[in-house]
Amino acid sequence: DVCKVPGFLRGMARLGDHLFIATSKLRKNSSTFKHLDIAEKADQASIYIVHLPSGSIMGKLTYAISVDEIYDIQLLPNTRRPNIINTYKDVHHKAVHTPQGSFWAAEKKKDNAPPDKPKS
Repeated sequence: DVCKVPGFLRGMARLGDHLFIATSKLRKNSSTFKHLDIAEKADQASIYIVHLPSGSIMGKLTYAISVDEIYDIQLLPNTRRPNIINTYKDVHHKAVHTPQGSFWAAEKKKDNAPPDKPKS
């Protein structure tokens, strides 16, 4: 064992000396998992960052109300602003991706202000 984290483990990913561990909240009505010893402790979805050489928890991201289950975790090294883009909306036509980053075209705001009055 390197480190113990409370919860139901759903995924792990390693980056250098750090391990990212995803845990899920167990469903209270789950007939499969409700009898496990960790059932009471698995009450939130979280991501833990563990320093492997020392076994200490370096950080934790907890989803208080928005997420109950995490099915896996993957890392995107050297990525500054990851985006999820699909073709359901036309916004994907305004995106440009380069090795240096992602860029989005912006529309000019229409100026609804009345023209300036001439100075007398």
